[in-house]
Amino acid sequence: MLHLPAEYARFYGGPGTYTHMNGFYWGSPVFLLAGYGLTALGNRSRRRAAEAAAATQWREQQTVDVIATDQRLLCLANGQWLTFDFAAVTACYPEPEQHSLVFEFPDTSPLLIGGASSPLIAAVAVWALHGQRGVNEHPALAGLRSQR
Repeated sequence: MLHLPAEYARFYGGPGTYTHMNGFYWGSPVFLLAGYGLTALGNRSRRRAAEAAAATQWREQQTVDVIATDQRLLCLANGQWLTFDFAAVTACYPEPEQHSLVFEFPDTSPLLIGGASSPLIAAVAVWALHGQRGVNEHPALAGLRSQR
């Protein structure tokens, strides 16, 4: 079992909602044009901000405590322990030379573990998922094996 700090993030899109404003203006043509024009600019700005917020990207980025066992990763994120069972992993992308480890799951958003401790966590994860043979043969771990 390892207990290490690491960088944590999840990959998903946001809701991308915004409030469309309407205005009713009464007065001179200049006042009407200015009112409707400023309302349109405000709506355009809110719509663009909502589109950017909806884009799929790494979110919830933070430094967390990670406990790695032979069965799962536990991450203390946002003040609560989250469990990521290795049995549920559908894909694992260790990149120890880039200090990055990404997991995909069938029922939740992808998980990124990064930082200086991620190569060690990647080795534990590959061992838990593929056994000793995985640690010995996984191409992404070649750099770690050559440092022995």
